[in-house]
Order: sequence, then C-alpha cells, then structure tokens
Amino acid sequence: MKINQKGFTLVELIVVIAIVGILAAILIPSMIGYVKKSKLRAANFNAKNAYNALNNAATSLTSDGQISDIAKHTPVAVKSLDEDNDLEKAALIALGDNGINTGYVCWDITPEKKIACAQWAEDKDSDTIVGQYPNPADNPDVAMVKLGSLLNSDKWSDDNRPSLT
Repeated sequence: MKINQKGFTLVELIVVIAIVGILAAILIPSMIGYVKKSKLRAANFNAKNAYNALNNAATSLTSDGQISDIAKHTPVAVKSLDEDNDLEKAALIALGDNGINTGYVCWDITPEKKIACAQWAEDKDSDTIVGQYPNPADNPDVAMVKLGSLLNSDKWSDDNRPSLT
C-alpha cells in the first residue's frame, strides 16, 4: 500500500527562500531611496510654503512702515513661533496645517529686508533632510545637513545654491 504525502520538499523550500532573499536585497535599497526622496520633496514643499508666507508678511510690514520688524530667524520649532510677531505668525499659519508639533523652520533676510531663503526640517539638532526654498536641493544625500547651517551669506555660491561643503 502506497501512502500519498502532500507538501514541499526541503530543497523546494530552500530555493523559494533564496529567491525571496535575492528579491528583498534588490528592492529594499530602492525603497529606502524612494522614502528619502519623498521626505526631501515634503521638506522642500514646507520650505516653499514658509518662504511665500514670510515674503507676503514682509511685504505687508514694509508697506505699513514696520520694516524694523523684519528679521532673520534661527531654527525654531513651528509650535514655538510667536503669534504676536507678524513674520512668525505667517510661518506658523503656513506650516500649521502639517501639525503644530511638526518640524522646525528658519529664514534669512537680505539687506533690503526681503526673505532670502526659508528652510524646514523635521529635526534641528542633528543632520537631517533639510528642505529649502528658493533653490531647493534635488538630491536627498546632499540635503542631509543640520538645519540653519546654510543660512550664513558666505555659504552661498555664485549660482545662488547653498554650498554644502
């Protein structure tokens, strides 16, 4: 009498596990790259929102004669922005839709009291993906810096792109 056994042999299982391992080794680095690129796009978008809101507020302050209220800002948590300061309130409104506890923002001012650059990042104390506007970075590895480290005027290159060295 012959017994019919159903199932997979050990060799078949090892071959399937090897194939799954090879596919994982190929796909995981690609997925990590996609995650980094999406974080950079989101950071650049938040920086652009802050830049536009800050420029609108600075224009309004200039037309109202309150040009002395326009000042650069070091990295600060979005939740810590002062609602009594018109520039900070504009940044808070622009970035508050992401969640009041999300991210850090900073900006630089030209001598003519216009917004030169706005930056946004999830963290301010370590190297993180920093979104910037204008001239946003398009490579997540290049944009992995400490927030605010590019706002010094001597760090800007001739093509108005921050130097990351």
